[in-house]
Amino acid sequence: AKCSDGYWWRSPACRDDVAGCIPLITGGNGWRIQALMQWATAYDMPVAVAVAKAWGDYVNLISSKRVLFYWWVPDSTFIQMQPHQVHFPRNN
Repeated sequence: AKCSDGYWWRSPACRDDVAGCIPLITGGNGWRIQALMQWATAYDMPVAVAVAKAWGDYVNLISSKRVLFYWWVPDSTFIQMQPHQVHFPRNN
């Protein structure tokens, strides 16, 4: 994947209109980043994907900004935010 600015991977749906990109944050070593990029491309999602440098940055960005983010259960870090899960069509 190519990050033209060195930080954000822009899906095909937002490469022509960067102002229309929705930030999508993941952490660690890029938790599920390949799947996130594939889903963004396949479902024409206008997202820009980035990996937070450290756990504290990940938590701070998600807690203080309106962004999509990768999260898992049973971790309770963001439970008070009452996040909504994105559901993709079943595949075969």
